[in-house]
Amino acid sequence: ANRDISKMVRAYKELETLKCALSNAKEGILATTLNGQLFFANERIVSEFRLLGDVKNYNICDLVDQNTIVQWNNMITDIRRENSSMRYLIPKSLNGEEQGTYEVFANILLNESGEEILCCFVRDVSLRLKQQNEIARLHTILNAVLNNIPVYLFVKDVNNDFRYLYWNNAFAIHSGIPTKEAIGRNDFELFHESERMRRFRQEDIDVLKKGRIEYEEETITAKGERRMMITVKTAIYQ
Repeated sequence: ANRDISKMVRAYKELETLKCALSNAKEGILATTLNGQLFFANERIVSEFRLLGDVKNYNICDLVDQNTIVQWNNMITDIRRENSSMRYLIPKSLNGEEQGTYEVFANILLNESGEEILCCFVRDVSLRLKQQNEIARLHTILNAVLNNIPVYLFVKDVNNDFRYLYWNNAFAIHSGIPTKEAIGRNDFELFHESERMRRFRQEDIDVLKKGRIEYEEETITAKGERRMMITVKTAIYQ
């Protein structure tokens, strides 16, 4: 008797394709029982943790330090409580020394036997976090410099009704308007001289057309002092 096994063959090929995709994914993918016994690990995990032979012979306790095990157990508790996937940052350790950071997205699913399995997508974000920290450090330095130079400095968002994005300390003292009150507002919301504000808006529009304008003007500070100012406005394109 003949038997049509084309559906079985197709299902097998689809399963093999899925296994290949999981195995070659850039992110590490692993699944464990809730007590930490490995159920599945793709090639990225096998290589990262130097696993040998059947991955089911390993427990998560064999791969990470004690602090991470505590965090791992807390992760399971959190997922149960929230009933949804969770994101964690877990230290990447080698010989007891922290070497970076893993980002882990985890959720609890049921396998074909109805057993709860913890599924995790893991990626090394050490370089990204290092770069973010460096950017934050440089931003702090730059902000300190800009806030302490004797120049009135501000930045407007032309795509959001020319609202202020930046307003340095010198300009706050000159205008009498604290930075936190200026950010997110435009000239018409901050000042009350409508004719002057219309001139400011026209100047901003001219900057967009010409790229840069420069002019002298007399201004009065918040303390009532008259000052001659050279104002330079420049368009910055991202």
